[in-house]
Amino acid sequence: MRVAPPAGLRKERRSAAGRLVLGGVALVVSMVTATTLVACSAGDRGADSAGTPGQPSDASTRHGGPAPTAIFTGTPDEYTTLVRACMADHGVATEPDPNDSASFSFSAPSGMTPDQAAEIGQSCQASVGEIPYASLTDAQLKAGYDARVDQLACLVAHGFTTDATPISYDVYLSRYKRSKGKDLWEPTDGLGRIVVNGKPEGPSNKCPRVGTAW
Repeated sequence: MRVAPPAGLRKERRSAAGRLVLGGVALVVSMVTATTLVACSAGDRGADSAGTPGQPSDASTRHGGPAPTAIFTGTPDEYTTLVRACMADHGVATEPDPNDSASFSFSAPSGMTPDQAAEIGQSCQASVGEIPYASLTDAQLKAGYDARVDQLACLVAHGFTTDATPISYDVYLSRYKRSKGKDLWEPTDGLGRIVVNGKPEGPSNKCPRVGTAW
């Protein structure tokens, strides 16, 4: 079953499987509440070594409201590792997507529907923490921009695109601030697969962005 960015989690009903996108703006998904399922927090998975959720994004718990989602403070690779571990704890098997390093596939076990497996994925994202796109530091923004420039060079070198000119950092920063973290330049946007040695290769798989930069 194929599911694609950036809306988060999209499903086909052909089989009990799907794809969870965890790269770029695709990380911003519509999530069910963590109470839908047994919560699996980053702390349950040894978060000290793999990214610790930060402070809650609002103060609703002080007023008797639902518990807010904490801001995740680790790297994209750490985030993905924790989400996959949480899904495994709930019986959902995951595998890296061979054509897109920014996502992974999941399979619903016997007795579980694809929708239920997808909800587990969404709940695990909520319990691990909110993606910190709206609160990136200047250093994180610059690191993310530099990583995308390197990724673009790789995409050009492998024939995915002929446009070798990245947007300027000023434009990148302006778009980020104007959209409050929702609009980040992604060099892979709009690019299709190419055939290498008779096998189709996806742009994110052939030229993955470094997993330490948002």
